[in-house]
Amino acid sequence: MKRIQLDIAESYAIIIRIVNSLGNEIKRRRKSVHLTAKELAARIGVTSSFVSLIENGKASPSLANLKKIADALSTTVSNIVAEEGELEDSPVVKRIHRRMVKDQSNKIVTQILTSPQKWKMMEPMVFRYMKTSDLTDMRYKHVGDEFALVLRGRLKVILDDEEYLLDFGDSIYFNSGIPHIFLNASKGETEVLSVNTPPNF
Repeated sequence: MKRIQLDIAESYAIIIRIVNSLGNEIKRRRKSVHLTAKELAARIGVTSSFVSLIENGKASPSLANLKKIADALSTTVSNIVAEEGELEDSPVVKRIHRRMVKDQSNKIVTQILTSPQKWKMMEPMVFRYMKTSDLTDMRYKHVGDEFALVLRGRLKVILDDEEYLLDFGDSIYFNSGIPHIFLNASKGETEVLSVNTPPNF
């Protein structure tokens, strides 16, 4: 029982550290491009008070909002979650050192599989969906191509008006300029390897 309580406490501490670090980095990047919290909020369609909560580590943005923030700050989600000075020479990223983004509201964990190198031409990630996805009108659209491989569970991919169901081992490749979204179509967890090129997520 004590070990379980310790694991819960450690996991909570990690989440708090990630949220605080994320907020600090968003604030730093916002100020570097001379935007006020109110101006950033207007660009991403939220209130300035919500931006303030994020920057102060008191709220965690959804993955969709984090992508909007990254776009508004002319950067990527990968760069925002990279800790300052984290650029590394090693081509290897150990599993325990993967950078993660936790979307608490939608129960999605994004694991970034490479170190934050400026010369990268691809952005490989693993998305872990911990609950069945709710229906949404949200769509992503960005320059480049995207590849996805289902590692576990079942994935629904919506490309424009077309829907595709992918099971374990199935893959898909598409132009990411097409409005798209990934949804967990399984009653349990779904895990997906996704690769974007160029790295704009």
